[in-house]
Amino acid sequence: TATDDGGAADEGDSANPWTTGATVVVNASSYASVILDNETNAMLALYTPECGEPCAVYEKIADVFRHEGHHVVFGRARRDPGTSAGEAQRNPTLLWFPRGDKNNIVRYGGDVDLHEIVGFINDMTGSHRQPDGKLEPGAGRVAQIERLLRDRAADLVLGRNLQQLSEEVAQAASDLPHSKRYVFYYQRLLRQLMKGSPIDRVLERENAAIDQLLNGGGGGGGGIGGGSKMSRAERDEAHKLHNIISGVVDIIVDHLQGERQSAEAAAVAEKRRLMEEQQKRLHEEGELAGDEEEFTEQAEAVKATKEEL
Repeated sequence: TATDDGGAADEGDSANPWTTGATVVVNASSYASVILDNETNAMLALYTPECGEPCAVYEKIADVFRHEGHHVVFGRARRDPGTSAGEAQRNPTLLWFPRGDKNNIVRYGGDVDLHEIVGFINDMTGSHRQPDGKLEPGAGRVAQIERLLRDRAADLVLGRNLQQLSEEVAQAASDLPHSKRYVFYYQRLLRQLMKGSPIDRVLERENAAIDQLLNGGGGGGGGIGGGSKMSRAERDEAHKLHNIISGVVDIIVDHLQGERQSAEAAAVAEKRRLMEEQQKRLHEEGELAGDEEEFTEQAEAVKATKEEL
């Protein structure tokens, strides 16, 4: 439970950890709108004024995810003075309220450590944040979808069976609740391929559109606003789409290299077969030549014997 002041007294504390404005004060009147909003994930810290450094770490964690927009909200509430001694041992107590399933509250049981909790939230939300707030390398790429595309790389290159492939991607998305918005972008690429555009043209066009966004121009690139007015969250999303394209390019390049290596291997095998046939033929011709020479020698010996007689 939490007190109704929700932490307002922190402003007068000598060691106030709430300095970045990344956390939201939660009290009886704001609890439902901040924590129980089904459109967002929420973490709530229950603490006492003696919290000190752990609360400062929590504030840093909230700041790490500041640019996730409304994807995750960090609340804080002063602990009720009547809290049991067992609960009070964890200061703060961290509670996770999943998006769309607010009754399934998760009590975080690990250490109040920047790296550990950032990893926990990444796992719970599908975010790709590093402890310094930057995106992880490859953020946005979905490993399960890339494995599927890699298995079907020939279809991507040849533009065949694309409807079936799109359906398989959609099916995979049902098992990836945290990555649906990125799976949608893979499907967007497939829809363009189904219109008859070759894969290299589609990837080049998408990449150019995203580069234009990131460099201050307008454009498409998956429905993200462009230009200098782009927010940090929008720029991060554009970088994630850029990473997805890079991943698909890697798949295509690996496939083509594999095809070329297979073709080269087949050519080498054919050359080896021809050489073996040639060696066999030369060997057979050599044996025939040896037989003819032996026959000639025998004939000459018979002739000489007749002359002696």
